[in-house]
Amino acid sequence: MSNTPKTIFLVGRAGCGKGTQAALIRALLGEDRTLYFYTGQKFRELADGGHTYTTDMLKEKVLGLGLLAPRFLAIWAWADKFIRELKPDQHILLDGSPRIALEAEILMQALTFYNREHAIMLHIDIPASEAIRRLSKRGREDDVPDAIAKRLEVFEKEMKELRAFVLTHPQMELIEINGVGTVEEVFERIRPVIQ
Repeated sequence: MSNTPKTIFLVGRAGCGKGTQAALIRALLGEDRTLYFYTGQKFRELADGGHTYTTDMLKEKVLGLGLLAPRFLAIWAWADKFIRELKPDQHILLDGSPRIALEAEILMQALTFYNREHAIMLHIDIPASEAIRRLSKRGREDDVPDAIAKRLEVFEKEMKELRAFVLTHPQMELIEINGVGTVEEVFERIRPVIQ
């Protein structure tokens, strides 16, 4: 494996196994050498960390109704992580970001600032029916049928725009990963593209 720090974005429908695969990727790259960031967890921590107008809105609109967080919060979340924790020799692994073309554009500006010349976007792809099946079994508060359907609908629209942006950006590479199968089978599809 190359010593050059890698920049990897994991995207995919809710329920596609991003978090599970992120843990395996971190183990492969080295936990201590990987700056990992999961957008959803940051929002839950923010909501639990105090009582402000922003946290109230986050609890009500995002966590309570299962809606997507506004992009300014996602950008703030990973930008804050970069500013406070990123070291020059670390791999970057973002789980669930970027979600839209505008966020990807801002993220690439940040990576240019940090002298990162190449980013891989791994799209873990599962059919919508499989996402619904997995999410229905997961048991999280925001995994109710209406919220699941809305998230999947929004993801389809956003992914189409995001894919178009990535395919035209010279520093980004989009790699489609079949997300159907066992955890191990999916990881074996990912492993060769990140080593």
